[in-house]
Amino acid sequence: MNERSCTAEEVTEMARRACREGRATFELDPRRSALLMIDMQDEFVLPGWIAYWVPEATRIIPRGARLMATCGIE
Repeated sequence: MNERSCTAEEVTEMARRACREGRATFELDPRRSALLMIDMQDEFVLPGWIAYWVPEATRIIPRGARLMATCGIE
């Protein structure tokens, strides 16, 4: 079998194209699914808390909260 490796840029472009064309979908079976929220500790998400703050972690909190609400998690 002659398989070719893709670069990160090629994979990203393929994902963007699939999204634009409406092909970036997948089915979830809630009976066989789990939502994992990992390392959402104050040290990483609160600005100025300590030197380990991760700005992107702070920006993702609202999306995570919406996802949890959609899944019925308070």
